[in-house]
Amino acid sequence: MYVEITRIDEAKNSFVLSEKQAWEKLYLREGTVIDGTVKKIYPYGAQITIGKSNRSGLLHVSNITRTEVTSVSDILSVDEEVKVLVVRSMFPDKIALSIADLESEPGLFLSNKERVFLEADMMAQKYKQKLPSPPPIVTTRGPLPTSDLPFENEALYANWEWFKFEK
Repeated sequence: MYVEITRIDEAKNSFVLSEKQAWEKLYLREGTVIDGTVKKIYPYGAQITIGKSNRSGLLHVSNITRTEVTSVSDILSVDEEVKVLVVRSMFPDKIALSIADLESEPGLFLSNKERVFLEADMMAQKYKQKLPSPPPIVTTRGPLPTSDLPFENEALYANWEWFKFEK
């Protein structure tokens, strides 16, 4: 399990961890391919449930394919499994998705969905090459500290216990 420290209260010797924020930073970075399931269909696109999570994003009609779409329900159906690319959203805290950016040629999704999904990782790499370099994700793996605390102010953290989160 990955977590991010979102708040530290030194006066109370407490901190708040967020699995949601860590998950978003790991899996919802622009250019990441994720599996999803069509949850709802709207005239303007489809709501896609991301993986096995309870999170969802919008696959706008303009991001389904690079050719004209007359009806979203003619292309996608509820409970259909898809691969989607995370793209930059115009709205803060919203997840924008695309299949059009996974097409190696315009309209391929309409004629050969399986090929689009097979080529998804390759096309995502091409998409990522066009993006500015993102800040690195800091993850730490390895043994937990034994006796020496990795902090300068040892008294501040004296009441904290080390937790190891496993599946």
